Amino acid sequence: MFSTIESVLQPVTLLALIAGILFGVLEIRRAAKARDEKAALDVLNITVQREVMDALALILELPKDASPEQVQDSGELLRASELIMSLYEYWGIMVFYRVVPLRTLDLLVGGVVRGSWDRLHRFVEWYRETTGVPVRAEWFQWLTERLNQYPQPEKKLGAHVAFARWKP
Repeated sequence: MFSTIESVLQPVTLLALIAGILFGVLEIRRAAKARDEKAALDVLNITVQREVMDALALILELPKDASPEQVQDSGELLRASELIMSLYEYWGIMVFYRVVPLRTLDLLVGGVVRGSWDRLHRFVEWYRETTGVPVRAEWFQWLTERLNQYPQPEKKLGAHVAFARWKP
């Protein structure tokens, strides 16, 4: 009698253990997806703030490889650059710690990050050399380099072409 109960309980216990492990794995995946979605929304919410949009518009009006003087001589451009560089520092750290996936950030704002670096890199390099602070905008540079190192193929085509066959 005792061996019959034992032989029934062993498979039941094993099934319960397997179900618990499966549930745990699914829950971890769900939590990771929820975290990624929240991080993406945070990036988007920051980006659409009026102050950030105005700063981006000013920076993206600069020519590529803008001279440090072009940024430094305009108080408005200098403030816009400081805001954007600080924001990109934050995003770089978030990508580094995998809070925001690089792919998600690239699809949301990769173009403006790259475009901003194209315009501000000479100012950043000049600032580092002039002040002796080599870490200024380090995460901004790191983020741009990672975006260029691991580009999303869709970015070259544009979402309207790359995802033309997408269905809900």
